[in-house]
Amino acid sequence: MNKYLLLNIAGFNIKTAFYRAKYNHIQSALYYEIEKNLTGFIITTKTPGKCDFYIDIKHVSYHKTLITKEDLIETYYLPYFHMIKNRRLATYYYINLHIFLHILDFILKKLLMNHGFILHASAASINGKANIFLAPSGGGKSTITKFLPDYIKTIGDDNIIIRKHNNEYMVFQTPFEEKNRLNKNNVGYKLKNIYFLKKSTKTAVTKIYDKDQKYKKLLSSILAGKNDIQKIIPTVLLFLDKFDNFYKLEFRKSKKEITEFSKGLTATGRTTRTGSARGT
Repeated sequence: MNKYLLLNIAGFNIKTAFYRAKYNHIQSALYYEIEKNLTGFIITTKTPGKCDFYIDIKHVSYHKTLITKEDLIETYYLPYFHMIKNRRLATYYYINLHIFLHILDFILKKLLMNHGFILHASAASINGKANIFLAPSGGGKSTITKFLPDYIKTIGDDNIIIRKHNNEYMVFQTPFEEKNRLNKNNVGYKLKNIYFLKKSTKTAVTKIYDKDQKYKKLLSSILAGKNDIQKIIPTVLLFLDKFDNFYKLEFRKSKKEITEFSKGLTATGRTTRTGSARGT
């Protein structure tokens, strides 16, 4: 008997069909592994309407294997999936959860084209709105969210999605693995602020006006392959035209100072500014 899971990620409906396997326990094992780990993204409605993408998981008794040879070492490759149509692919029961998440990464980047992007970032919900923190690896993204007060919800510590949805820029959690295990779901948060982090001996926030600076820093944090980054640029430029709440957040590793910074946000919903950064 076929089984189905309907996922809603970043507002996209993705239907996964688990076709009959050679043995029932093979089908059940993969189904329950995905169901357990993506619970927050599962929709239980029986009438979702049109889906944005379809995944067919099938049994296959034989498939081609790609073999490469380098320095007398042979490497064997199995295909993750095959595209059937523009918005439908087939994969097979030799995959596991980790590979399924890689497939979702491919699908989301395809669906987000011209609508949004995935960022290497951390994020927190303050007053129900998303505040995003960007920095290179080791730049303090996880530190910031770790030092925020407990009443502020961390919605991402390694990657998040920005998507224009219903004429607003919204922030969504990804289904992907992160440094810390978070309770993830398909809730969207209206985007409030984006902060570019800089470790310092003080904690201060400055508004960024320079569009070129915003463009370069934002583009460097987008998760995309070399072949796709050029296609994303028009979406990034449109985003910069519509969204202006960019700040530089200088901070030191002080829970007290980061807590004080967050109090300013929760009290007023606005960022307390200590200056402006033009072309710095």
